[in-house]
This record gives sequence, structure tokens and C-alpha cells, in this order.
Amino acid sequence: MGRRAAALIAACGLVIAACGSDDEASGGNTTVAGEDTPATTVAGEDTPATTAAGEDTPATTAASAPVTCATDAVLTWGYGDQIRDWDPHDSPAGQDQWYLMTVYDRLFRQAPDGETLPGLAESWEFSDDALTLTLNIRQGVTFHDGTPLTTDIVAQNLDRARGAMNAPAGEEGFRSSFGADLGAIESVTAVDDTTVELALSVPAVSLPNVLSDRPGMMLLPSTFDGSANTDPIGTGPFMLDSWTEGEGGEAVLTKYADYWEADSIQIAGLVLKDIRDPSARINALQAGDIDGARIEPVDFDAAESNSDLTVVTGDTVEVYWMNLDIETTPELTIPEVRKAMSLAIDRQTLIDALAFGLGTATETLMPPFYYASSPNAVPVYDVAAAQQLLTDAGAGAFEFPILGGSTQGLGPSVSQAVIGMLAEIGITVNFDVAGANLASRLYFDRDGGGVVGPWSGRPDPYQTFANTDGPGFVNIAKTSIPEINDALAAANASTDPAERHKLLWKVDELSAQYHVSGIPLFSPKTIFAYDTSISGLPIYVQGKHEFRDACVAPS
Repeated sequence: MGRRAAALIAACGLVIAACGSDDEASGGNTTVAGEDTPATTVAGEDTPATTAAGEDTPATTAASAPVTCATDAVLTWGYGDQIRDWDPHDSPAGQDQWYLMTVYDRLFRQAPDGETLPGLAESWEFSDDALTLTLNIRQGVTFHDGTPLTTDIVAQNLDRARGAMNAPAGEEGFRSSFGADLGAIESVTAVDDTTVELALSVPAVSLPNVLSDRPGMMLLPSTFDGSANTDPIGTGPFMLDSWTEGEGGEAVLTKYADYWEADSIQIAGLVLKDIRDPSARINALQAGDIDGARIEPVDFDAAESNSDLTVVTGDTVEVYWMNLDIETTPELTIPEVRKAMSLAIDRQTLIDALAFGLGTATETLMPPFYYASSPNAVPVYDVAAAQQLLTDAGAGAFEFPILGGSTQGLGPSVSQAVIGMLAEIGITVNFDVAGANLASRLYFDRDGGGVVGPWSGRPDPYQTFANTDGPGFVNIAKTSIPEINDALAAANASTDPAERHKLLWKVDELSAQYHVSGIPLFSPKTIFAYDTSISGLPIYVQGKHEFRDACVAPS
């Protein structure tokens, strides 16, 4: 790190020892502590959209569990946040998925490397024109109250997830969080007892991956009335016994004995604890109060030196970025100004000083090791070029606000460092800690300007681009670039993986050119630490981990 950059970070008042990851967790390629993982490791390859119905695919590809597991063991895991909503179709936050995947199965799953796998849909097939997606629904699946999963229930859930439920007269219909993600679905039909057919208005080969996330989770229809948020009933491997809401709370879950894949679940239950203070999380782990957790870069060495702990790291699609409402000030509406801001940010200094080298610089929300990342979208640090761009764009000194949601973790430190770097080119950023009001102020009231924090990633690149470069939730100003829209539509219509990769690269390059909704910074390594008796906890590239392969060795 140069003396100038070091002085800049010191001037921001950063306390490096207090740095850590923000509240959203993620997952990806897993490396045991001490192994070298090249930054260019491919984190996941596309699964052809034309996967043939009936083709055999393993239910999971995670590391096989040891022959002997203590099946009466209850695993206690520390998270950096609590769940916002137990109703997956209403869930506003990516980190909710850590909790939700224990209770709810999805129509599809993803392997740790990102491969699309069967879930409640045991096979699927696109029509030749990619305008019909046919799902073969798994038989013998039941909800936690014993209700069988039927194709009619699948259709009801998909209609609800896409915001197409019919509301009673005089009542407002359900407002799904995923209407935009499922916008290509024109209708859903339960053809017979085993088949559901999705008619599409435009080709959408991303749908299997999209439905491996919250939109594809199946709820018991009787909980559609809002009771899912307090009494969730799904078809997943675990049932919720109790939930203590608020900071310091916990969710207690037990194995569902009649789960369709019960023999593969090797633990009796889970306790998911909300431990937001990174120091408290590592201390609880060291003391044995919890069995495992995602830890912060600053705690990596301490955890690795503890012989009672296994430490793994992995690359994921999580990216720290400055999400912007570009209509906050006229200057931010100019693409060249946003590009200048990107040039002024020394990403490697952020990684080295704040993430202790455990991260990869990126100029887009597609990290360089991910298959959708264009080799031509390479971040550059050049203050002189940034200042020249501002001059050419006719932008003088200006200021704008951003918000912070927490005073803990990596987010606030990255915010202050980026503020200092932008000040070098005459841009003043006014920082305000909004706490729990951040989302409502920024995304609904639009009085916040922006935020520096993690984009937790989505199972398919199309979802990320549609959210950030299309009219998605985090594109606060809903700016539309026709060239990006056309390239994205082409990528979502291609059933040839190699062709789709190239089309996604084109979108990635345009994203780096326009920075429609913000400035990506770096992809942090995910770090898991857990008791050495535990195995089967891979880091998933799609950013959310599961416990279905967890095994605790007998004491």
C-alpha cells in the first residue's frame, strides 16, 4: 500500500482491528485454511437450460458426510443478523435465506459450485422456442403439518411469488418481493398430478436458477394470510420450534421426520443465533458457546491458530459496492461522472487494509472468478484520469449523501475509506447512520442518496443485472439503458451456455461503462470457522449456505 493511500485511510479514522464483514453472509468455492485459491478460479458453470426431463442428477454435490454421524446432535450457528420475514415471497433481505432454506424447500437447488440441481421439481424441460417451461413435480413430499404437496399448490405458490394472486373484492392483493424476477411468466397451469407448465411471454432461461431462491419456495397455502411470518410451514428438512425476535434472538429448529430426503439429514436440529457484534461472535466460537459461524477477516489468524476449529474460505458472488440513487444530484446522472468515481477508488487498498487481503477487486457485480464476468471489465485506479473525466463532463465540485445501516462490521469502514478517496477528486459525501431505518429511507422514501454495503448476490447473473441495471429494487432511480436491456434480453433467451456466457459478458462490460445504480468495489472472501467435529459445510458460490450435508462426529 502506498504512503498516500495509507494516510488517506488513517485520516478516515479507521480502526482496522474492528473491521469485519457486513451482516449479509454468502458462500462459494471452499478452501481449507492455508490452501491457495487463485482469484481466477471459475466459481460455477452454466447448466444448459434444456436439461432433459428424467435425466439423473445427484440431489447434492457437496462433500459426502462421514459414515458415522451423531444423528442426535443439534448444531448451533452464529449469524451476523436476524431474519426479517419468515414469508419467503415477502422477504426483503438476501440474508433471510440463511434461515428460510432450513424450513422451505425450493423447486430447484444449486450445488456449491453453482450447478442447477433438482429440488421439488425433479426434472424440467424448456420447449424448443424457450417459451414454455415444464416441471415434473416430485411425489411423496409433505408439508410439516402432513399436507401433501400437489401441483395445484405449486401453481398457487408461483402465482403468489409473481404477484398474480387474485385478491377478494375490496382487498389489496399480495405484493410479492419477486414480481420483477418472475415477470416473464404469463401463466402457471397444473396440467395433471405431476406436471406444472409455465407459459412465458419472452424466453427466460434463468428461471430454474431464479426458482432455486426465495421465489421457488413452497408455503402451505393456509399461511398465505400472513401467518407464515410467525408460524412458517414448509416442506424443508427442519421445522421451526421457536423464534426470539430482535438483536440477540435465536431460531430453534428440529429435523422434520417425514422429510422426503430425511435419511440424508444427519443432525437432529439447529439453533441459529443472532450475534451481530463480530467480536462477540468470534468470542462465542472460541468459548464453545456456538459450534460455528461466519467470521471476519480480522479474526482469521486467531481462528486458524485454534486447534479446536476448522477454518475454510471461499469465493462467492457477494460484492461490496456503493449503491446510489443517481437522481440525488444532477452530477450523478452523468455516466462519465460515475465512471470517474470508479477510477478514483483504490480497490486493492480497501482489500489489503480493511479485508486483510481476503478479497478480489471488481468494477461490476460479477466478480472476476465468476463465469458471467467479462475479461474486459477490469477495474482501474487512476486519479488523474478521474479528474480529467470530471472536467470533460463539465462537473465541478459537488456533494451528495449516503446512509449507513450499522456501526459494526466492514461496511462503515469501507464507507469512510471510499468517502476519503472521492474527496481527492472534489466530491464530498455526507454520511449519516440510519440504523434500522436505512431500507425505508433509501428505497422507499428516497431521502438517503446511497449506501455502501454488500450485494449478497443472486443464483443467476440475470437476476443481478435485472435488479441493478434494469428496473429492479436496488436501481433506485430506475434508470434504463436500452443497450443493456437488449443485451440482457438476448442473454436470457439463449439456451447455449457458451453463447450465453458471451452475451452476459457484453452486459457486464456495459455495466462497467454506465454504473447504472452504483459503484462495485470488491468481492470479499467468505470465512467459516467451526468445531473440528463438524463436516459437510461447504461454501456456496451463490452466497447462501445450507446445512443439509452437515455431520457432527460422535464424541
